[in-house]
Amino acid sequence: MTGMLLSSGIPRWLIVRVSWISPPSTSVWLFKSTTDVSASRLRKDGEFVGATQGLGYLIMNSIALGLALLLLGSPIFAQETKPADSVKDCPMHAQHMAQQSHHATMESHGDQAMGFPHNQTTHHFRLISNGGAIEVSAHDPNDKANTEAIRSHLSHIARMFGEGDFSAPMFTHDTVPPGVTTMKLMKSAIHYTYEELPLGGRVRIQSADLIAVASIHDFLRFQITEHQTGDSVEVAEK
Repeated sequence: MTGMLLSSGIPRWLIVRVSWISPPSTSVWLFKSTTDVSASRLRKDGEFVGATQGLGYLIMNSIALGLALLLLGSPIFAQETKPADSVKDCPMHAQHMAQQSHHATMESHGDQAMGFPHNQTTHHFRLISNGGAIEVSAHDPNDKANTEAIRSHLSHIARMFGEGDFSAPMFTHDTVPPGVTTMKLMKSAIHYTYEELPLGGRVRIQSADLIAVASIHDFLRFQITEHQTGDSVEVAEK
């Protein structure tokens, strides 16, 4: 039960009755008590109106109550945090989505160009002092179909690259990979050799020309980043 304290007909205090159950023998402390009065008539200034004797009253200044109600109704208290909205509000969200879309497109194009699925095979790109290597192998030792498809693709790639034809990686990545322009111009200084591996194959890329070697390294580092292979981008001796 609640009541009001009036001054010149204007509510000045709000009284909230707080009740609890206690055994008969328990003493009860009262903050304030008053005699019953009629709520239909006003008494002199400062007299409590509209409440009964009770166990206890909590008196709150009306200004403080107004502030409390205002705060409770503010968006700070009412707002709910939505994880999806938080992700969308991330300043890098658009970039992350674009990267995911690009990677998915790259993998789809790669599957078409290579003739075998990326999720059943593993790529590795090695950087060595005189060039590097491209290695692909099937996950399943019993997967003869993908093993043969890898070997066929890599032997074909070795011939194409030797002729200055990089249309396959350009289609896969939808761009001209770094190093390709120089590798085309210096095709006579670069040697491509296909080698068979137990579960796939390898293309060795070698040159004695430092500029050609630098372009090979640029090309292989790009492949490591795009395919997310986790291979080292540092140059090994062998």
